[in-house]
Order: sequence, then structure tokens, then C-alpha cells
Amino acid sequence: MDALDLLFRRLVLSAREAGVLERPLDVGEVLDRLVPYRTARRDGALDTNDDYLHAMMRLISGERSLVYADEIIQDDLLAELASPNPDLTLLRTYLNTKIRLATAEAQRVMEGDTDIDLSPHAPDAPTLATTAVDSNVTDGEPVSAASRMTGTVHPGCPYCAQPLPQGRHLKYCPSCGQNLLIRRCAGCSAEIESGWKFCVTCGRAAS
Repeated sequence: MDALDLLFRRLVLSAREAGVLERPLDVGEVLDRLVPYRTARRDGALDTNDDYLHAMMRLISGERSLVYADEIIQDDLLAELASPNPDLTLLRTYLNTKIRLATAEAQRVMEGDTDIDLSPHAPDAPTLATTAVDSNVTDGEPVSAASRMTGTVHPGCPYCAQPLPQGRHLKYCPSCGQNLLIRRCAGCSAEIESGWKFCVTCGRAAS
């Protein structure tokens, strides 16, 4: 199986595990909950976040008829993929778009090898090299003795899980380019403005 097959397999089995296999799925739900990059890379065919986004765009564009969606959106993705330098963040403009998995193809996946790790992603432990660097300086800023003593681990990007530079104000992730200042609903991935207690799209309480 290639990257596209592995991505679809993980999506089918993750959707079945979550009990949502039979209903339409939001693109945001697929990207952020069912098959985020940090779990998709376990299958070995997606080395970088760009590899993941490219494969996901191919999947949602309807390649191999694995996924069905609005023809206008699929044509948009196909046109972008055909460009010399595709904008891999285009999918983020379609977070609330519905897609449906091809029934026959999903059944084929479930009749095959279903041995897959669907456990939630656990943050990687800091390596010895990382600890040594952090104990001295972070982006030109000395790390406090308290941080060195407690072994503080800084969180990574919520989208791609890559480590974020410390000691500076960040708006975008340097690894995947996503806006780090935007809050998104955990249920439907719609944007949540500062001060909102509930999502205006699905009504879920803001985290």
C-alpha cells in the first residue's frame, strides 16, 4: 500500500472506532481528530507534515474514488495539486466541508488487515541532546534554573506536533505554517473568538 492507501485505511478504521463511519465527516474533523498528522505518520509513508497534507489533499480531491465530496471543492483541490507549487494549507479553508467515505472501499479496508495503532498521540519525551541545549539557552534567552531543575517540557504545535521556538512571540508555526493564535472548536473545528464560551457552529463548550 502507498501513502494514499495507508491514509484512507487509517481514516476508515479511526472513523469506525469513533462510531462515525456511516455519517458524513467534516474535513476539520478528519484533520484534527480522526487522522491528524501526528498519528498518520505512524504508518511510515508520511515523513513530514507536507507529505501528510499533500496526501490528504489527494484523498479529499477524490483520487481513486475513495472519498466523495462536492465537485466544486474537489475540482479546486485537483487544480491546486496540478500547480507547480501547490498551497498545502488550502484544506484549512474547507474545515466545515462534508465528505463521505466510499462504502465499497471502506468495506474492503475492514475486510483486510485491521491491526493498527489508534491510540491517542503522546508527546515525545525530550531527548538528551534537547535537554542539553535547553539547559543553556533557548533562542538566545537563558533558561531559568527552575526550568532546568524541573525539566519543563514546552508544548509543541497543536496542528503538527513539532516543537515550537521558545523565548519569542509566535503567531505561526514554523513547521506547518498554521496560525497559533486562532482557537478552534474541538467538536467541529470552527474558529472560536476570544471571550466565547461556546462554539457558535455546533454549540460545544469552548476548551
